[in-house]
Amino acid sequence: MITTPIKSGYILRLLLFTFALISFATNTKGQGLEAYFSHGTYKIPGKGPYIEAYFTFAGRSIAWQTIEGMKKSNIEITLALWKDTSLISVSKEILNHQIEDDSLAFKKNLTYLQRMEAVEGKLKLQVILNDLNDTLKPIETGALIDVHFPADSTIISSVMAVENISPTKTPNKLSKSGYDLTPSVFNFFPTNVNKFNFYAEIYPGSQIKKNQSYLLIYYLKNHESNRLLTNYKSYKRMKASEVNILLNSFDISKLASGNFDFVIEARDSLNQLLTTQYYFFHRENVNVKMEVTEVASVNVSNSFAERYKNKDSLALILRSMNPISSDNEKEFVKNIINSGDLYIMQQYLLHFWEQRDLTTPEAPFRAYMNEVSIAEKNYKTRIQHGFETDRGRVYLQYGAPNTITQNYNEPAAYPYEIWHYYNLKNQRNRRFIFYNSDLASNTFVLLHSDAIGEPNNLQWRYHLRMRDTGYDSIDDTDEEQNDWGSRYNEWYNEPR
Repeated sequence: MITTPIKSGYILRLLLFTFALISFATNTKGQGLEAYFSHGTYKIPGKGPYIEAYFTFAGRSIAWQTIEGMKKSNIEITLALWKDTSLISVSKEILNHQIEDDSLAFKKNLTYLQRMEAVEGKLKLQVILNDLNDTLKPIETGALIDVHFPADSTIISSVMAVENISPTKTPNKLSKSGYDLTPSVFNFFPTNVNKFNFYAEIYPGSQIKKNQSYLLIYYLKNHESNRLLTNYKSYKRMKASEVNILLNSFDISKLASGNFDFVIEARDSLNQLLTTQYYFFHRENVNVKMEVTEVASVNVSNSFAERYKNKDSLALILRSMNPISSDNEKEFVKNIINSGDLYIMQQYLLHFWEQRDLTTPEAPFRAYMNEVSIAEKNYKTRIQHGFETDRGRVYLQYGAPNTITQNYNEPAAYPYEIWHYYNLKNQRNRRFIFYNSDLASNTFVLLHSDAIGEPNNLQWRYHLRMRDTGYDSIDDTDEEQNDWGSRYNEWYNEPR
């Protein structure tokens, strides 16, 4: 989580993944609205695309108004959709929800969905929240959205994680395809959540004729290693219509902690890939741990792992694999290093790379260690190995960027680098911004990225400018303005 201190006293917290916590300043009564926000894109055939904005409000943070013995909310939600400098549409709604005057009810969260028409292209969604029962200033956030539904291609909508599913009795905002679907704003699934419910719409377009069969394959894979989890894979044969629906779930009670991608593939009758959609989430499961027994049967005799007989050297190698390891693997490595058992460390080294390449595990190991050496040479600091730094971690996890813009001497900004990837795990045009705020070392911290699963900080420009200036307003991300002599907006929008 990134917490940004604002001079005016307001607070904006952006979480590590794809949803944002928006928070008002604490007022004199200890209140302050807290809301989580995410979004999805869909389309109505024959009409066009639309955007859904999902909100979860913490009940304890709402300024409830008492009317006739009932507590009522009065939250104004304004959505504005921009394409370049043109305002495309505006949607303003009031969340009026009432509860009995019961202190327990204040602990409940309110989930709200708001839709608005969209157009094709790269858009900016502006979100303004205002608790009309409070005197605090409205707060603003937003998201950049790429809306693309070509009629001649098969397209999959955004994936909605669903908290609750029930048959529709009376059509309402949560109704889709005969069900009421309560969206889950969070892409974080703690131990007590044992099901991952998901909903998506498939638009076959002219690429598949009406009633022609095609196949949906959907599965989980580890975000860092890209490794498919065979226990979480399923199929569904579809007959093409204007809109096809995928509504299903995975039992994740035995899914270990880590970062995962939920993937949907659409394939034609010849098994040719038509399109793919992804949904990133983080799982925390304290009930599932990697046990020594999982590697106990590995025989390291005559393998490359047997050659490493120095515990300190082997421990360093194991730690260097963290950038491409799951949370469960990292915890396991920490434990076996602490145990000091050389043979188990050797077994794990071989096991790890056999999971990536069963027939020739040494080949990817050697290739990766070569990359570790490059990271050590380029990104190490006085107190960190290259693989432990943010730049080293990103380099090892994603590979070398296509371009790096280095700006170390701009008058108003800290030294910074912008890394640009043309393609990144099926994402296009992703950027990473690293900056050096201590000016005395080679330590560049990851400040912002638009890649899935990475820290996303809409106010990265303010952090970058704090070398000479402080914060001005929570509502301003300073997207259009450069300080004198600075070009960070130019380099970010059009990386070289």
